[in-house]
This record gives sequence, C-alpha cells and structure tokens, in this order.
Amino acid sequence: MEDATSVGSPELRPAAEAAFLADPESRPGLAIKRAEQALMREKTRALRAFDLTVPQYATMLALFQVPGSSGAQLARRCNVTPQAMASLLATLESKALVSRVGSPVHAKVYLARLTDAGNDLLAAADPRIALSVHDPDQPYRYLEVRGEVEAIEPDPNGEFFDVLAKRYNLAYDDLPDAARRVVLVIAPRTASWQ
Repeated sequence: MEDATSVGSPELRPAAEAAFLADPESRPGLAIKRAEQALMREKTRALRAFDLTVPQYATMLALFQVPGSSGAQLARRCNVTPQAMASLLATLESKALVSRVGSPVHAKVYLARLTDAGNDLLAAADPRIALSVHDPDQPYRYLEVRGEVEAIEPDPNGEFFDVLAKRYNLAYDDLPDAARRVVLVIAPRTASWQ
C-alpha cells in the first residue's frame, strides 16, 4: 500500500520539488490568482465612483443582458448563492436601480428588471458601445463603430427619432416608449465598413 507521500512518479517528484523550491513564484496557479486579485482590485476601484460593488455591477449587467430574470437565474448567471443574490437584489432595489414584479407563471417567483436609473448608471459605469448598421439591399455592406458614450441626453418627445424618420422617409404612427427615449452621444474609437 502506498502512502500519500509516494503518489506520482518518484523520478519526477524530486525535480519538480527542486524547481518549486528554487522559484516558488513560477507556479501558474499563483500567477492566475494574483491576476484575478489585481482584476478585482481594479474593478472595485473603477466602480467605487458609481457607488457599486463588483457583485452589484455583475447583477445589473446580467439583468441588462436578460431582463426579467428570476433571483435563481441571476444567482446561477453571476456564480453566487440564491441567498447572496436575494441580498444583492434587495440592495439594488433599495437604490431604485432594480424593480421586481411577481411572475405570471409562479406565485413565489419575482422577476427583476433594471429601472431607467439602473440603465443610466450601468451605461455610465461601462461607457463602451458598439453600433452596427447593415444595408438591407446589400447584405455584405455594413458600418460598425466602436467607442464610448460621452453623454446620454433625454429625448422624451422622440424629436431625434422624428428627425431621422423624416430624413430616411420612415413612416410611423406613434412611439409608445417615447418617454424613455434617449440620444447617445458617442466618441468613436474605431470603425470598419464594407
């Protein structure tokens, strides 16, 4: 019977142990852990200006990507326990960044969405944006612009949409979401087209 110290190839173990003892900093796991810690420090620093924690930001980003998620769905998506997600959602709701409504299917399930304030804060915390426009008549013709949002200007009467509709001869009756409309002012960083 082998004991715990004799597991593995006896010929390789002394060489690996000698290499580790000579340079313990060379272990890949240690480098990955340090990179993760540095990333978390930077995220925490960047989000502090918005009064957000990294888990709160991750929850808001998940809700932006999949509006109407339940707490359990968000917990799985954000890799936290359901109890931790319940606490995160309660905090975000108290800040008026998230709203929750009962599920039409399950009596005990609540579905979360970002509020307008939550959407605005998320855009301010991560101003990166990409915009793609395709020509419906020529499918290989496109324009893609990547950049950062410099300003978010309210457009509750849909005036900007009206200007674009007239310019491109787009007929429309009413804008049901006009009160929530905004104009994003983008500082382009890169562009590609064909």
